[in-house]
Amino acid sequence: MESIRSAAAKYSNGTIRIGKDHEAAYDSVLDSLFGTPIMGFMTTKYNFVSRVEAEGIAFNAGQIKNEGNGMAGLSSEELLDNHKYTNQLGYQRKERKSHGSKTSNIKS
Repeated sequence: MESIRSAAAKYSNGTIRIGKDHEAAYDSVLDSLFGTPIMGFMTTKYNFVSRVEAEGIAFNAGQIKNEGNGMAGLSSEELLDNHKYTNQLGYQRKERKSHGSKTSNIKS
């Protein structure tokens, strides 16, 4: 199933930069050369999608709990709240610590 991998900035020359948030994906040098980028997201299938498209993908993949009204779209902060980010893997669900009892492997 396709999910959201990272925030992305797409420039008019086709260059796409990715990062944990849109600020990390933005590049002022590319901006001066190719104009203001379109801010969106990169999926796990390496498709660049708009914030609105990303919101539906993230909801269907279980990355966010509530799908908004489709007008503003997804923000990277919504993913960073419940996911850790690495450059190699992108957004990964944070592991929850269990509060169950511990067992031991002591042999008698």
